[in-house]
Amino acid sequence: MSKGMKVLGLIFILLVAVSALAADTAKMPGVGKKYDVTFYSPVKVANILLPAGDYVVEHVMEGENHIMVFKTTNKKEAKARVNCKMVDLAKKAEQTFQEYTTVNGDRVLTSMTFRGDKFKHDLQF
Repeated sequence: MSKGMKVLGLIFILLVAVSALAADTAKMPGVGKKYDVTFYSPVKVANILLPAGDYVVEHVMEGENHIMVFKTTNKKEAKARVNCKMVDLAKKAEQTFQEYTTVNGDRVLTSMTFRGDKFKHDLQF
């Protein structure tokens, strides 16, 4: 086999691998996105009480698990991590909002929806 054929074969294999990776990522909406969130009062996320303030929330994958990572905006250190389930919306969200419940007197974050997304993040705690 000539050197040119080997190079073409390698390029073909590389293109197939990149296409498979891109298709796999397309199945995972929101992965890699970062969102800015402000909590105006303390909120519990994954059994961790976050003080009021500004946070960056990043959607990451760990194996098959969707994870939302909450970091402070100033130090960028992870403060909380929580599994989430992606729930499709009928249309793109027109606004960003969070949903809460109260457990033992604590305000607990249960879901997050971000403007322009076609899904919401149901947090699992």
